Order: sequence, then structure tokens, then C-alpha cells
Amino acid sequence: QQMRESLVASDPLNIDLRLMLNESHRYVGDLLLKRGDRDGARDHYRKQLELTRAMVKAEPANAQFRHNQAVALIKVGDVEMHYGNSAAALTHYQEALRIREQLSAGAKEDTTLRRDLAEVWLKLGEVLEKNGSKSQALENYRKSVETLEALSRSIPTHVGIRALLAEAQARLATFTAKPA
Repeated sequence: QQMRESLVASDPLNIDLRLMLNESHRYVGDLLLKRGDRDGARDHYRKQLELTRAMVKAEPANAQFRHNQAVALIKVGDVEMHYGNSAAALTHYQEALRIREQLSAGAKEDTTLRRDLAEVWLKLGEVLEKNGSKSQALENYRKSVETLEALSRSIPTHVGIRALLAEAQARLATFTAKPA
């Protein structure tokens, strides 16, 4: 981690080094979160977000940089949800959605981009439900389920899509089973 940071500092225009540093922050954040160190995870996800924002600012048309920024926004949003800060999580998830919608606009058949949209709709559903925005939560849950069902029909053996679909269906079922 420190070696990559020093390499980026010594060669700030080297995109490959910046991408590796971005991934390092994400992986370390994931590891720390699994170990229960939410503070450490949040620090790494925020560094990842800061790095991706700088990369997007330098090259706004770069789809990979924008994708990485959306991933970082979701990671920060997830940690904010762990802390019970649903307003901050909502802001991060909404920004991630805007990016993912822009990325998928020109690639309607890209299954990865559609799966990414379904993921953020699911997360938005969760935070909106928590905030009491029931109609918006329901709309996001439904979008997630519909998208994942379509993807599951077109790629029935994709384990990741099927797992996310099961999670989205469970969230939708639980949500709709609650009394109004």
C-alpha cells in the first residue's frame, strides 16, 4: 500500500499506478470491513473515492475511471449505512446511480452495466426504506428485481446475478409483506 502511494507520488501521471492504488484501497477496505474495522475501511474507501474523483476530473470521458468512481461511492455508502448514516449513504448511492446510468445509456445490452444498475437500485431501495420513502423504495426494489430477472433469463448460469436476484427478491418480498 505505502509502496504504491509513494510510486504514484513519484509518477503522478502514471495511470496504471493510480489504478493499482485505487484497487489497493478497495481491497484493504474490504478486508478491514470483514474484520470489523469500519473506521479503517471507511478511511480506505474515502481514499479510493478521492483518487477516483481526481482521475475522473483529469479524464472525464474515461469509462473505467467513472466505473471505479461509482464503485468507490457505493463502498463509502455501504460503510455509512453500517454507521447508521442513511442520509450520507443515500447521497453516495444516488451519485453512483447517476454515473452508472450514464455509463449504461449507450450500452443497453451490456450485462455487467445492467447488473451494476440493479445493484445500486437495490441499495437505494434499502436506504429509502430506512428513511421512510416507501414508494421510492418500492420503485427501486422493483427495478432491481426486473433487471436481474431479465439478466437471469439471458444468462441462467451466472451465479453472481442469481445471488443478487435472490437478495433483491427477498428484500422486495419482505418490504411488500410489511403493513402499510
